[in-house]
Amino acid sequence: MKLNKIYCSLLMLAISLIISIPKNTEAQTCGFGCFGLSGFYGGYSYQKYDAGGLNSFIDFMNNNGNYPSTGTQLEKFKAASGFRIGANIFRFNYKNLLVSVKGYYQYLKEEHESSNKVDALITSNKFSMNLNYWGVGVDLGVSLSNSFDLKIVDAQVTFHSADLDVSQPSSSSKNIETQYKNGKSATGFSIGCGFIYKISGDYLSLETTAGYTNFIIKEMYDNKENSFLGPNNSYVSGENFISGGGLFLSAQINLGIPLY
Repeated sequence: MKLNKIYCSLLMLAISLIISIPKNTEAQTCGFGCFGLSGFYGGYSYQKYDAGGLNSFIDFMNNNGNYPSTGTQLEKFKAASGFRIGANIFRFNYKNLLVSVKGYYQYLKEEHESSNKVDALITSNKFSMNLNYWGVGVDLGVSLSNSFDLKIVDAQVTFHSADLDVSQPSSSSKNIETQYKNGKSATGFSIGCGFIYKISGDYLSLETTAGYTNFIIKEMYDNKENSFLGPNNSYVSGENFISGGGLFLSAQINLGIPLY
């Protein structure tokens, strides 16, 4: 629901700005966007990833736990979704060749919960993964028509951080809440391609991208520097907490601002 409100707000802002643009803008001596475009965008992202160490720990929990017919096991972590906001720092169209320099922030989330019933007491384990990305890079493309552009290559350097919120039962009636973080951000990369549909010329467009993102997060620690995977990764035989990225899909609304 929150994401839908963000998209609606972005769309209403874009439409308001388009309506407010003076009609004589294109008639200026320099012409519309003769030095290129800048702008902002916001949208939705879906990202697969390989949480090798985390999923091995979940296997350990599931295989050594007591899950009767009234309980559920904890599912493995495979894909997260969330929002992306960013800026087209510079976008230039030269003889239908498109070049863009841009940066963005992305927040993704995935969570799972297990339950167990012993006598009249119901206990639960809840794991919530939050992935935060910063990315900067370029994309190269061609203009296919007045309405469509093709992004041939969208390549970016990415900087990843993560936190895992864990809620587990204790001897008391309340669950123990613990947050684990990876500390220093991990560097990765993203490469993809996509399409841009121009809703209103260069002012407002819809952009879709598909590709592959790769990154590694070795370990996660709580505020007392305790390792999530145990001393020397003893719980999972030396696996990284997140051992790789995966395919991603994103859709966003671009708001273009001409540079003169």
